[in-house]
Amino acid sequence: MHYLIELKIGGDLDNKKARSEKEALLEQYCILTNKLGNEDNVKILFATAYNRYGEGQPWTQGRVRQFFAEEELCISRDFWNLVCKSERGYEIVIDEYTKNAHLINEALDKIKNVYLLDA
Repeated sequence: MHYLIELKIGGDLDNKKARSEKEALLEQYCILTNKLGNEDNVKILFATAYNRYGEGQPWTQGRVRQFFAEEELCISRDFWNLVCKSERGYEIVIDEYTKNAHLINEALDKIKNVYLLDA
């Protein structure tokens, strides 16, 4: 399977871009399916790394939903499960983040100390 993914890391999306993002994906879809010779193994997805409304809550970005069908949405848990190729992908990512978040915080503190001395 080939995936064409518009990935938004943040949970609050710029709704004004939904149409142009879908058009860009469709353009790439046409190019890829023409090269492959069929459409059977190509999927378009609009993905987010997390659900700003809370995991398990409905994702209600209305403008995005105007241009992307339900089966084209890959939100939070679904995204991480796809990326990890596991039904437990989301849990794997959350567990690793929990174990290693202190490393990120330490690195950010070092950066702040170097660049924000006057703050």
